[in-house]
Amino acid sequence: TMLEINPSLLVSCCNQYEADQMAENVPGLEKAEEYENLLQGQGYVINIRTKHARSTNKASKVKNCLVVGLPLPDYSDFYFKQRKEFLEKKYGKSHAGKILNRKAIDVAVQLMGRITRDLDSQKAIVLADRRYEKDFFLGNFYFNTIPAYLKPFTKIVKNTGELKRELSSFWNG
Repeated sequence: TMLEINPSLLVSCCNQYEADQMAENVPGLEKAEEYENLLQGQGYVINIRTKHARSTNKASKVKNCLVVGLPLPDYSDFYFKQRKEFLEKKYGKSHAGKILNRKAIDVAVQLMGRITRDLDSQKAIVLADRRYEKDFFLGNFYFNTIPAYLKPFTKIVKNTGELKRELSSFWNG
């Protein structure tokens, strides 16, 4: 849907498997890590949890950003388990969960900040995971942290039809 409306797109996936699937199955998407600069009018896909995601400053000309999922930590990692246990003892289970998963929100917000540095052109950013709106573990965590000046520009859509209408209105309005 986003490629149809404006082909200048960066799709950020939370793991390499998803990024590879997007590149294989969505015509018009190229792997961003293979390019020095991302061009306007082209679609790209990137794994948000790699060193390549740190170089998304090269995405300033991209008009749309789709963040697929939350870049959550690897819960099976030994060091993650140790940190989780320490934080739960210190702050309690609920608050520890917010601390541990805050990094996922920070990574997504950091990516959005990188592509919006060019303030002279419009950008549409879609956080494609309902947990950005409300999550069992995080509550309304993300939307409570959006700065007041951005709230008038924030839309919550429930399906692809609503997304298409909002994006069409944005790009054609």
